[in-house]
Amino acid sequence: MVGRRVLLVVALVLTGLLANGCAQPAKSPAASTRLPGLTLPGLRDRDPEVRLGELKGPLLINVWASYCAPCREELPIIADFARANPDVAVLGIDYEDPNRDKAIAMALASKVSYPLVSDIDGALSVKFLPQFLLIDEQGEVVWKDYVAITSRAQLEALVKEHLR
Repeated sequence: MVGRRVLLVVALVLTGLLANGCAQPAKSPAASTRLPGLTLPGLRDRDPEVRLGELKGPLLINVWASYCAPCREELPIIADFARANPDVAVLGIDYEDPNRDKAIAMALASKVSYPLVSDIDGALSVKFLPQFLLIDEQGEVVWKDYVAITSRAQLEALVKEHLR
C-alpha cells in the first residue's frame, strides 16, 4: 500500500513539473511577432550596424557567444549553410559576450562571412544560447527555438519547413 502511494506521489510531481515548463522547450512556431526596434553595432570593423525591426527575410538569425560550447561547434556549420544557401540571409548576434576579441577570433576561425552584430548589454533578453530565429519576407518571426545545430542539413530542413 505504501509503495502505491509513493508511486502516485512521484507521478503527480512529475506531471506537475512537466506541466509547469521544466521540460525541454518545444520546437514550435513563434507567435506572429516582429523583431524589436533595436539597433545593434557591428561586431567586426567590416560589419554594419543593424536595425533589427527593419529586417525582412528569408533570414536566419543565430544568437551566440564565445563562452557557449554548442555555439563554438555550430558556428562553422552556420557559415557553411550561409555559403551554400545564398537565397537565405544569415545574421549572427553575439550576445552578452564579455570578450569581443575572443568572439571575433571565433568567427574568423569558423570562416564566418555573413554579418555579425553585438548585443553586449543583453537588450534582446535571450534566456539560453544558442537561439535561432527565422524571419519571413514580411519581417515576421515565424519560428524560434533554443537548439544546437549539428549539421547543415538540419538548418536546411528548418528553413524549408518554416520559410519556403
